[in-house]
Amino acid sequence: MNVNFTVFIDKILSGEKRQTIRRASPKWQNVKAGDKLTLYTGLRTKQCRKLGEAVVKSITPIVLLPAEEDCETRTALWSIRPCAYDLKSMIFADGFESVDDFWKFFVEHYGSQPIEMNVIRWTDFKEAKDARGTLTGNGDNR
Repeated sequence: MNVNFTVFIDKILSGEKRQTIRRASPKWQNVKAGDKLTLYTGLRTKQCRKLGEAVVKSITPIVLLPAEEDCETRTALWSIRPCAYDLKSMIFADGFESVDDFWKFFVEHYGSQPIEMNVIRWTDFKEAKDARGTLTGNGDNR
């Protein structure tokens, strides 16, 4: 599965970021633990750069609730609302510097209504040989 990133490139390459939060879609329905992810930046552009490959560790369906600044973890049988510590851990693990930055990003990109997402965690990241090409800006590219 190809995954494109426009921010947090430096955190992916350093191994600090080992997850991504993506909109729930048919693309992710058949992905499971053990599947291969190929991480890119600039996918489908002339500036496309392979960052590396990783193995899916887990996929957790969640619902972000921007109005409440909270989320629910979805299972087949029920919804469980994690404690604030779990939410903060998820936010920092995704590369955000603060809870406010996280909510600002998601509201700007997805609006303030509840939205179904997947937290995709990976392991065994192997950096591509040319992954450390020139980054623009402050290196905090998404």
